[in-house]
Amino acid sequence: MKVPENITQFLLLAPIIACLPPIILSPALRRGVASRLLISVFSALSSLLMVAVATYYMLGSRELKLTLRLTSVGSRHVPWPLTALSFGVDGLSGVFILMLGIVGFAASVYSVSYLRRLEEEYGLRLLAATYPAFLAFMYLVLIVRDLFWFLVFWELMTLASQFLVSAEFRRPLAVRAGLKYFMLTKGLAELMIAGGIAAMIAASLSQGTLITSFEGVARVMHGLASVNAPLWWLVTALIFAGLMVKAALVPLHNWLPDAHPEAPSNVSALLSGVMIKLGIYMMFRLFLYLTTPTIVWGAVLSAVGALTLTYGTLMALKQTDSKRLLAYHSVGQIGYIALGLGACLTLLTMRPPHPLLAAVAAFASLYHALNHSLFKSLLFLNAGAVEYVTGSRNLNALGGLGKVMPVTAVTALIASFSISGIPPFNGFVSKWLIYSSTMTVAGYLPACGFLAMFISSVTTASFIKFYTSLFGRPSKRIFKEAREVPASMLAGQIILAAGCVILGVLPPIAWLVIRPALLEAGLSIEGINAGLASVSVTGVSSNMPALIAAIMFPAAGIAYALIGGRARQGITGWACGASAPLTALSPPAKSYYEVFEEEFPWLYRAGEVLHEVVVVRGSRTLSAVLSKAQWVLESPSLMVAVAAAAPLIAALASLVMWISGVIKP
Repeated sequence: MKVPENITQFLLLAPIIACLPPIILSPALRRGVASRLLISVFSALSSLLMVAVATYYMLGSRELKLTLRLTSVGSRHVPWPLTALSFGVDGLSGVFILMLGIVGFAASVYSVSYLRRLEEEYGLRLLAATYPAFLAFMYLVLIVRDLFWFLVFWELMTLASQFLVSAEFRRPLAVRAGLKYFMLTKGLAELMIAGGIAAMIAASLSQGTLITSFEGVARVMHGLASVNAPLWWLVTALIFAGLMVKAALVPLHNWLPDAHPEAPSNVSALLSGVMIKLGIYMMFRLFLYLTTPTIVWGAVLSAVGALTLTYGTLMALKQTDSKRLLAYHSVGQIGYIALGLGACLTLLTMRPPHPLLAAVAAFASLYHALNHSLFKSLLFLNAGAVEYVTGSRNLNALGGLGKVMPVTAVTALIASFSISGIPPFNGFVSKWLIYSSTMTVAGYLPACGFLAMFISSVTTASFIKFYTSLFGRPSKRIFKEAREVPASMLAGQIILAAGCVILGVLPPIAWLVIRPALLEAGLSIEGINAGLASVSVTGVSSNMPALIAAIMFPAAGIAYALIGGRARQGITGWACGASAPLTALSPPAKSYYEVFEEEFPWLYRAGEVLHEVVVVRGSRTLSAVLSKAQWVLESPSLMVAVAAAAPLIAALASLVMWISGVIKP
């Protein structure tokens, strides 16, 4: 293997190297402070190095490329992608590497104390091997510049995350969630693999040599749309379907509400904050880099995004398990991100096109992806902190923890404001950009934008329920041992909370991060202005979150001093003349917003039917198919017949392609 020639090339590999010590030593890491520190410190170091990689590229748009020759055989004579690994960072991958580094660092710091919850019963050997490997494989997915190796690392990432979902393997729910996650994501990923292989074959046949690099595939795919449109549509649709399941877009979202709650909370933060967005990362690369944007795919993505944000958020509203509520909100928020990308494709290809608004929509989508990685990871760490202290995720039973967990309560409040799109926190700015890009043109996009705005209010309602059930109203049970979580868990939460505030008050930071990706995608950014504390779109709208913050916080303080304050602290609840404790007057979490289920029964019923058809019946069908496949694969006579027929079939296919002119002698 060829050694990197300079420090910048070595920097690309440094995050992977930092993950190796805990993986190598995992058999010896059973429990104890030293084991927890080794896992957490090296994972945090790897994450910091990822931040360094992204920052190095973004600050100067410096080239970061590296090709590793795995063997000298075939480098010239055998055109096979296994002989070389091509890595690199561009504007798009830099955005996602940055969010992986920030969330990975916060989750790893959080893990120092959090892993105590697991080590006595389960030990740390499995986590020591799979947690750093999961970080490394996600990073490799983002830096690899070869479609073949992208598919390889994608599959390895799925495998590592499946073990993490089932880390508490003595709990049947965790095992079932991991199996369901693996079967759905792995099974439907085969569609993406089929599409990727078809794209590589099409590229190779057109060039007369094996082509697997992103650049080579992109050149062919851009021409394929006009030369062979049916094949182009098939390849694009197959890859998109595989990406949909990893991004948890409706109707391929069923694995997520089970997998994220059952995973340890530090893992849930990575799954929701980063992993599901790797599907969005590849959608951006597919539709803006590898293929030509079309209005049809714009409509599909916009519709899927609108459906996903609506369904996910309304389903979250009725949950009483804190982590399951957050999991459904992951589905809902990924819908906002997909809607932004769909709007970008639509605005680029509609007649007349709107290039400025298309750039705004792409900016909004990537901005919200970055924001979501912060506030949703923080919310999972908040829920994990509550479970760490109380042993419960039941919103009906929990309550009153704000007094004993003040730091966790404040960070959870910041995250709740952020995901709800309340200024001056980060979710407000990215959602505002989505509304700005969808509501100012003719067609179906304004309907999607108005729906997204309405669902944002539903999100606010859901997080009133989440926050008050955990930290506000009196608890139904007495948690005598409740206390604030250890310092490392607080540090992880504070890091992400600070990011929510910074990206909300100072959107130019997000612009600095995302701008290279927009330029490399060929989008017109003239008209997007990011000042010191403001962002505006020429002729459309303007936003100054810092000014909003300067007005809102003093106003809120004055209002609180005038209306309530200490004068209201002694007031007790009124029970219509009867004697009743406050806990009896406090509504349980299940009773919040029941009117939504009454008013939208068709939507909730559709979810139940979808679960029955896709998950229950689908699992039975898959089980039957696998049983038949096992009988076929283990039958010696059938396998001998297949082995004998394979060369004949290959020769016949080659003859047909040669006669039709696909293969030239």
